[in-house]
Amino acid sequence: QDERIRYEREVASAQLFKQQFTHSGLEPEQITSLLQIFRRRRDTTLEKTRSTITAEESEQKSGGELTMEDPYPDLGSVQEATDDLGLEDDQAEECPEGIDEASFRKMQSLRRDRLHAELEVQRGVGVLQEMAGLLTHLQQEAEAAKAEQAQLQASLAEHQNLMEAELFDIEMMLRLRQGQVEVPQAAVVTDYSDAIVIDKEVVESRNRRIMELGKQKVGTLETTKEFRKKLGFLEWEHKMLALQTKDLEERTKDVHMLRVTKGLQSMLEGGEERRVKADADMLERKVEHLSVTTQKEQNLKKLYNMGTKAAKLRKNENAMLEKKLRELQQNVIQREHIRRLRAPQGSASGAGRKEGERP
Repeated sequence: QDERIRYEREVASAQLFKQQFTHSGLEPEQITSLLQIFRRRRDTTLEKTRSTITAEESEQKSGGELTMEDPYPDLGSVQEATDDLGLEDDQAEECPEGIDEASFRKMQSLRRDRLHAELEVQRGVGVLQEMAGLLTHLQQEAEAAKAEQAQLQASLAEHQNLMEAELFDIEMMLRLRQGQVEVPQAAVVTDYSDAIVIDKEVVESRNRRIMELGKQKVGTLETTKEFRKKLGFLEWEHKMLALQTKDLEERTKDVHMLRVTKGLQSMLEGGEERRVKADADMLERKVEHLSVTTQKEQNLKKLYNMGTKAAKLRKNENAMLEKKLRELQQNVIQREHIRRLRAPQGSASGAGRKEGERP
């Protein structure tokens, strides 16, 4: 299609037309007159040719000559219609004065080529429009077929589900506890034909879901409670600040209405500062005295601890010496006893010994 449009533009261009008559020996005015005849359009003739082609197509369609093997059987008629159109135009146009017959025929040939290209383009546009319409029609048919297929598929699935339900819908006897049956009991015989047996896991999962929703609700209520608590705390703070403001205002009024005495006046003039300074000096002296006393006390405690430790050592030493003394006394008593026991036997032998000697 683009090649045809480009071909038409090339044939109809004035530059190409002038290039065709460059070496013909014609004047520019004569070439311009030929170009005007070349550019002149025969609208009525084109419409007539177009209507003729459309009529032929309708006759071919009604007569059943259009087959699937040749979808465009009327393409050959365009050339004949174009040739007839070119001949009619050539016969209708007269050769201008001062132009030779060869140049005029050459212009007519170029004009026939241009008209042929225009008809080819129009015919291609018509075919393209027809193909677009056919594509739209086929797309609509495809969508309708898809919708019908989806409907049939849904009907088939529903039928399969019904068949499965009919296959497994059987009657059977079950023994259930009274508390697990939630069907309203009739006066005589209870009809359980519409009853449904639900798995225990389904009930438990539903209960878990209810518990989760309850926890979420409780969480929301807790959030609401905390928010209201904070709101109440803010209101209490607001009231407290309002009361503090009122108290400060009352204190300010009391200060403004306070009666100034001599003591208060001396305090305001700086007498209180002197008194405080004197008290501070006295307290500093007391602190120094206490620090000195504390140091002395620590020294005395140290001496006392040293004396206590020395006394303890002496006491331990005296206990040891006393123990040794008792041991020595015991030894002396034992030796005296032994000596007395030996005295009668050795009195003769001991007569020669001097008095005061130890045995």
